[in-house]
Amino acid sequence: MNIYTSSGTIRCKAAKYHFHSSRHHADTLTAEVCSPYDINFSYGDYVTYNGYTLTLQSVDTTTEQARQGCYGDARHYRLTFSDASTALDTTMARDMAVASSSPHSGQPLFSFLCRKPSDVACRIMACLLSREEQEGWTILIAATDGLTTAVSIEDDDVQREAEEPQWTQRLITISEPTSVRQLLNLCLSGTSLTYTVTNRTIRIGYRAERITTPLSYGRNNGLRRITRTADYDNIVTRLRIQGAATNIASTYYQQMIAGSQWSSRIPKGLDLTRLQLPHAYDLGTDIVTGEPLQEPRSWWHTFINDSEAERQYGIHERDIICDGNDPLHPVIYPMIGGVVDSSEDQSQWSAIYPDGQPTPVTVSIVVNTPDYDYTLLNRQDDAAVVITSGRCEGIRLIIQEMSVITSGKTLITMLRTVVNGLTYPNALSPLRSGDGFELYGVAAPQSEIETAERRLSDYAMRYLAIHCHPVITTRVAVDRIFLYRHPEIQLRAGKELVIDSTPMLITELDERSDGEMLVTCQQ
Repeated sequence: MNIYTSSGTIRCKAAKYHFHSSRHHADTLTAEVCSPYDINFSYGDYVTYNGYTLTLQSVDTTTEQARQGCYGDARHYRLTFSDASTALDTTMARDMAVASSSPHSGQPLFSFLCRKPSDVACRIMACLLSREEQEGWTILIAATDGLTTAVSIEDDDVQREAEEPQWTQRLITISEPTSVRQLLNLCLSGTSLTYTVTNRTIRIGYRAERITTPLSYGRNNGLRRITRTADYDNIVTRLRIQGAATNIASTYYQQMIAGSQWSSRIPKGLDLTRLQLPHAYDLGTDIVTGEPLQEPRSWWHTFINDSEAERQYGIHERDIICDGNDPLHPVIYPMIGGVVDSSEDQSQWSAIYPDGQPTPVTVSIVVNTPDYDYTLLNRQDDAAVVITSGRCEGIRLIIQEMSVITSGKTLITMLRTVVNGLTYPNALSPLRSGDGFELYGVAAPQSEIETAERRLSDYAMRYLAIHCHPVITTRVAVDRIFLYRHPEIQLRAGKELVIDSTPMLITELDERSDGEMLVTCQQ
């Protein structure tokens, strides 16, 4: 394998190499070079492997040693090369975004409301551009209508929501320095979207690229060995699931069982304030099969199951709470939001106060509540308003008082907050009429609770469908001669490979110059 300088000339040859490709990590190639003289490697040196370019990241070790009585290749170098996606690991996420009218602090600790893929894409693009001070990165988002939204510094269309996949919006808080890749993983966790990075292009939500040339076991068929392993440790055939307690009143559980004919058999005095599955305590019908239930569901018997999987694999239970403590699951709760109707004048408010005490301390807004009067939950001391659009987007303001002014209008008084040394709202970043907001720690109306219960049920069904069967991992040894004869096959983690007529996702790939190429796949 040749190692090239940044100008394209051959610098030296590698005696051995080891290539490793893994999903959601940068592809790396470790090379060993032997030489009788010093080699001045420099950043920009690169190798090409299977159609991809990998750039020198580090000279890990340099050893000067020769066998006794011999001379020649006494200098041994161990080098690490990686693809362009290593920039996601070495670039730190900061509070900045392209195509945004809101001010950003540029600080490493921040929070923002993630409503759609382009919200995080604009932040990642800004961080990558600030790193290299040049363009060259592209972020593509697969749209639900078949279109593609390209996020770049000139693109004004990234704010359009109709084309993008939608998910439950949530507040992303970065409380310690985080890399761009960690930020991307955090925002996509709990959603069905994945991403790939190829040659400075990030694709979010796309179906994996399929390698159309099929492989199977046997001479001239591409595979020398196939090993299949079934993982039964994570199988789930019976799922109990609850949502978050956000915006749930303490009377929620008692209201659910009040109308049930089986209320006498359900324990009283419980304060279950987590969101439950819809109609969890009615006799009704089974959520999955639609068959009549033979016994009432209760707080200990509320689950969904796959009857066929239970017969085949037995009962494997799992409990999930979608409250944000597990990044693998989304946060599901009744959402209460709207837009600001009016606010007090903030034109003279400063963002920096030498004595550390802002004056005034509070800010008040009026919001429209046409069908429901907002009331604070007595059990929650952290009731807050999160601004979802405008100059204060992502700012969390603690509620001090809520009062109904007239029918359909509520006055909310909040504490001003300090973020990265600046007090919000202020004259440059005020709260204005039309700004969006979301309430936390406020009793949700029944309509919003029922909507959240349906979201919880939909997520439970999707989760059970994926996990009700064992995960089959296929590890294959690929014939290198077959690959040389088929240069169109460019194996890489994140692509789909057809093995014995079955499409499989490549999760990991290892190749040593003195060994086999091993590819790990999952169906």
